[in-house]
Amino acid sequence: MTVKGFFAGALMAIGGLVAVLSGGCSLFFLGILIFEGSDVYVNFGTVAFIGGIPFAVSAVLFLIGRWLRSSKRNEATQDS
Repeated sequence: MTVKGFFAGALMAIGGLVAVLSGGCSLFFLGILIFEGSDVYVNFGTVAFIGGIPFAVSAVLFLIGRWLRSSKRNEATQDS
């Protein structure tokens, strides 16, 4: 395993984990907003800001890791 492969895997693991957790938490609070009505302490803007930004950043990290891993595979096939 190369450093590039390890770094790509780490980016994918961390990005995927944060995306799942922040996305799940955002969906939970959106469910509260939908099913409890407008008299709750949460609104869509708060959920989108607090949950959406970490989700977007972690999704980008995951995609960068995936791109690094695929570029590593392309380099390996070109060398043979």
